[in-house]
Amino acid sequence: PRSRPSITFQPSGKSSRESAPQFRATDLAYSADDRSAELKMELANAYPPASQLKSWRRTVRLNREKNTIDIEDNYLLTLAVSDITLNLMTACEVTQSSKGELILVSKQGAQPTVLTFDPSILTPSIETIVIENEELKTNWGLRVYRIQLKASGQTISGRLNLNIATPS
Repeated sequence: PRSRPSITFQPSGKSSRESAPQFRATDLAYSADDRSAELKMELANAYPPASQLKSWRRTVRLNREKNTIDIEDNYLLTLAVSDITLNLMTACEVTQSSKGELILVSKQGAQPTVLTFDPSILTPSIETIVIENEELKTNWGLRVYRIQLKASGQTISGRLNLNIATPS
């Protein structure tokens, strides 16, 4: 799945993620060996000032031996916001198997993937999006699924963790 946080700032109430050359990750660091790979980045500059981000540090770790990916987001805001949403897009069908666990099933018959998170911090919702663009259908299939993991409440800092695993 692909992931990017969405920060909602009150009173406008609209998502404040923009696309432009000045909005990009900074402080990139990558390391890898036979057992693991890790990518670290600062995402605060990927959002406009209205998002109230002072820092959003993302670390993505691949454990080749366990076949897992851990995503850790540590954020610090200049002002508390009413909600923070992590958005993940996938072509896999998504079902919630239990609190804090989503199962992603590929139409190609690959082993199901398990996405886990802390249900006391994040609340999931799943949206099915029918693809109308023929070129996108070629790559993604007839539909994609948007997983939204919402952290609600007035907060100025926090940590969000996701684990993606393919059990053997």
